[in-house]
Amino acid sequence: MARPASATSAPAFTRFPDWEARLAAFMARPGTDMPFDMGRLSCAIWTADAVIAMTGRDPAETWRHLPADERGIILELRTRHGDLMAATTAALGPPVDPRMAQRGDVVLHLVSRGRQALGICIGRQFAALADNHIATRAMVHAIAAWRVG
Repeated sequence: MARPASATSAPAFTRFPDWEARLAAFMARPGTDMPFDMGRLSCAIWTADAVIAMTGRDPAETWRHLPADERGIILELRTRHGDLMAATTAALGPPVDPRMAQRGDVVLHLVSRGRQALGICIGRQFAALADNHIATRAMVHAIAAWRVG
């Protein structure tokens, strides 16, 4: 069930009735064999594309126009929101404890040297974009989560 939108929270996302099949099709699609590219295929864009598959709404609509290089995107996100967690909260609403995440929810995890990245909960694991493939990790590695619908 979607949470009500308010003036201080992000708009609610509602999953399609067949969201599980849509997410499975998204996860199975080709296209992640291209090199990681912060502007065209980043963790945030990949995760937002998964949310679009489940809901038809784009939580990254304000990110997609950002400069197509890593430095430009990081600078823009820091200027607007402070960090990836704050940017995701602005798009999806308040985070929840990752132990409460359900399949299809967005998760935040740490990658090398303290850098943050987004992924999608797929049960006891989350899927995330890693270089040119989809990697899975145990949910115990997630540091925050956001409900999607």
